[in-house]
Amino acid sequence: MNRKALRAAQKYLTYYKNDVRKRIVDIRRLSKDHTTQEIILFLKDYLREKEKGLQNMLLIDRTNKRVDEMVAAIFRLHMAINTIEEEKDVLHFAKDYERRETLIIKPRKEVGSIGEVKQGAGTGSQFCQRDCGGDCGSGKWKDQDHDGADRDTGHKTRRAA
Repeated sequence: MNRKALRAAQKYLTYYKNDVRKRIVDIRRLSKDHTTQEIILFLKDYLREKEKGLQNMLLIDRTNKRVDEMVAAIFRLHMAINTIEEEKDVLHFAKDYERRETLIIKPRKEVGSIGEVKQGAGTGSQFCQRDCGGDCGSGKWKDQDHDGADRDTGHKTRRAA
């Protein structure tokens, strides 16, 4: 995780109460010993705990002042998680882009012009030669009880009652 993303996430997790700076979580200290993925997992777990605490608090007393503080903390955790994940996605995209640019594209045969292509020449492809389950018919059907005249599929016939 780069310093810019770390500062942005830490700003979300820092608030002032009575002119005293308080941190919900100190990401700088966490980032020294843990990977970005571990920090995200920790913040998500902490977010779930805060949400459960808020649900319990709402069941007891909805007018309590701590409900507002809990909602603010949940919002700040959510925004910090999004900031870290976006930075992580940007890094992965940049690495993938670098990999794609370093790949060597092998030259291939050029396809002949359209005038050189002959339709119906040669044998069919593997798809035409395999069994297609009876759907490859000419569009006409025959039945043992039929009067012998071939009709296109979907042709309406009169049935005897």
